[in-house]
Amino acid sequence: MYTPKVIIPEGIQSQYKLMLYRIIIALCEDKQPVNPFKSLYDTVDGLRIALNTTNDLPGAIKHWDTEISEGKYNYIILGDPNPSGYKESVLQKVMNECSNPSSSLINDEWFLAMINITNKNKLVVNKDLKITIE
Repeated sequence: MYTPKVIIPEGIQSQYKLMLYRIIIALCEDKQPVNPFKSLYDTVDGLRIALNTTNDLPGAIKHWDTEISEGKYNYIILGDPNPSGYKESVLQKVMNECSNPSSSLINDEWFLAMINITNKNKLVVNKDLKITIE
């Protein structure tokens, strides 16, 4: 059975997760300032923010799409800090093959797959400093 290689060691995953959360907070419509003393913001039930730690971003996208289809989560934000290993057309093809509505953002440093999140939804940080979808 195929198992993707872990390319972000467990010891530094928390640093990448903090960077991912900062990017997501910046996308939120009701922006609350990032609290430097809080390591990670909480999410509401049904929303999962995941870091791709493997060398198989397309496989990770398919995995999280399946998790939504099986009812384990309502929304997924998957971040990958090394999108340069994939052609943008390949990532868009994988996103288009998702069985749930999806959107993505890509820049030089990060790829964000937002599964079951479209332009009809908005990311919000509520007064309890929890990331939610409205």
